[in-house]
Amino acid sequence: MGKTFLKGLGWIVPVGLTIYIIYWSLALIEHIVEQALLVVLPEDYYVPGMGFLFFILATFAIGLLAKSSIVSPIVRFIERLMNSIPLVKTVYGPLRDFASYFDGSKSDKLGKPVIVSLDDSGSTSLVGFITERHPDLPLANSDEHIESGQYVLVYFPMSYQLGGFAVKVPEGRTQELDMSFEEAMRFVLTGGVSAKPQQVSAATQ
Repeated sequence: MGKTFLKGLGWIVPVGLTIYIIYWSLALIEHIVEQALLVVLPEDYYVPGMGFLFFILATFAIGLLAKSSIVSPIVRFIERLMNSIPLVKTVYGPLRDFASYFDGSKSDKLGKPVIVSLDDSGSTSLVGFITERHPDLPLANSDEHIESGQYVLVYFPMSYQLGGFAVKVPEGRTQELDMSFEEAMRFVLTGGVSAKPQQVSAATQ
């Protein structure tokens, strides 16, 4: 009976948390947009759900405008401005780079899941994501340490927690995985628990 209860709990908890997080996110968006709309719209005319609908339409419209030749220079100017303000650029820069993996503005190769060999035999490996190919990182004493060969910058997320490490590794030690970004990220964040048998065998080769 105890195992049956735990099995049910193991199904209910992730489903319940997923539904709650989605509901909380939608409710937050609805509340924020509602307050903005009520500035120009009489309260009697407001219908629940109007805020979220307006958010979807506004986001879609901004996406269309951002791609137009008239508005794109303004978007680039705003990005340059955000990246030039101290403290603001520290927050905006990483968030914009992360969002670029989903809006398609980065190359398809960026963010590609790879497996990185930690030794020459390849018996020990880590799963990560290429964030930059051939990074040009400035060295304080470049004359004392000259690197040869091609390198890539790989981000290694940590399982069951936020955070990770950006490591510069030889490109020859990386091998692309036949997994989507979402599959590989889920694989790493769950410590391989969510992997299918074929994914496990591919990731351990």
